[in-house]
Order: sequence, then structure tokens, then C-alpha cells
Amino acid sequence: MCTIIVSKSHKKGELIYHKPGCFYANRIKPERKMSLAWKDLWGVNARPCRYCGGVRGELRMNTSIAGLRRQQDISIDYEKRTDAAYVRTDIGCWKICVWKKTDMYALWHRNVYDGDMSLEQAAAGAFHRQMDVKPTSSIDKLINYITAHDKAKKIIREDYRKLPQHTARQKMYYRQAERRAKRAARHRVDVLFNLIEKQDPSMKALSVC
Repeated sequence: MCTIIVSKSHKKGELIYHKPGCFYANRIKPERKMSLAWKDLWGVNARPCRYCGGVRGELRMNTSIAGLRRQQDISIDYEKRTDAAYVRTDIGCWKICVWKKTDMYALWHRNVYDGDMSLEQAAAGAFHRQMDVKPTSSIDKLINYITAHDKAKKIIREDYRKLPQHTARQKMYYRQAERRAKRAARHRVDVLFNLIEKQDPSMKALSVC
């Protein structure tokens, strides 16, 4: 686990913790700070630094996020009002926020999304927790999940049988997509027969229960 810096503020005397490389941590005098392993932080009553802490701080400090934004062709924006990052792909909108006042990040998925929505419109909609993704300390991990999820979703729209099945999780998603496809096929058949019977009631006699 990484080492963090805990410092004592001049004005309030409160303890503040900083992530490695924080601009403000580098300016603190040695006698006013100490280093801790991340796992030992929770035994100290300290708040996160306003510069490097939380979602906004992670977006500032994590240089790999800019690379992911370019490689995956996605939008990643911080919204101050909700204190969350919004990740928009061509087919989905996701929200990343701090989980229960820790430095863990939780992932939320917008219920309905139109790719032409502005950030303000996307952020104003209803979201649900992505329950198969546990809160994590890595925003990179969540971004990689988002791009893999939406890539798989596009494959399913074309033909779910093209989904990869290399890992246990991929096999699980394949089975879920297969069940959804079969349910959708049965629904289409039911709709077709209802339409036929509506046009010709005598066809009901041919139905098999």
C-alpha cells in the first residue's frame, strides 16, 4: 500500500492527509507532518486535503486518467455541485463519487441516456448503483470497467454470441445476455401470435397451451 502524508493545519490544528505528490504536502515543514501507511490512516482522525482528496483531487493528481480519456475516446468531467465525476461514452453515462466519506469510489449508471446530452443534462438524471462493482480506491479501474461494459453492450446489440468468454465474469455476462435474448425472442413470438389472432380469431383454435 502507498505511503500518505498527515499534516497539522496552522489555523484549526486539525489533521489533514495528502496523497503522494500533492503540491501542498511538499510545502509542509518536516516537523509538522508524518508519513503513514494507507492501512493505518483510519486510526487517525484526519480529513482529506482539499487539493488532492476526493474525486476532484484524484482527477487532478492521477496523470493516467488523461491517457484513458484519449485512448478510450470518452468524456470525463468533474461537477462541483454533486462532487462527482461523470464519464460519458457514446452509449452510456456514469457517475463516480466518494463512497460513505472515505477515499473509496463508487460507480453509478444513468438510467436513461442520449449521447447528445450536455454534462448538465446528464448529471440531472436518475442513476442507479452498479452493484457488480465494489467501491474501490482506483478511479482507473472504474473507467476501464465502464469502457469494457459499454463495448460489450454494443456487441450485444449486434449479436450477443460475439461476446468474449475467457474469464468467469465474461462467461457470466454471456449467460445473462443469452437469457435476455431468449426472453426477447419469446416476447416477439407472443406479440406476433397476438397480432395474428386479433386479425383472425379462428387462429386461436390452433394455439397449444
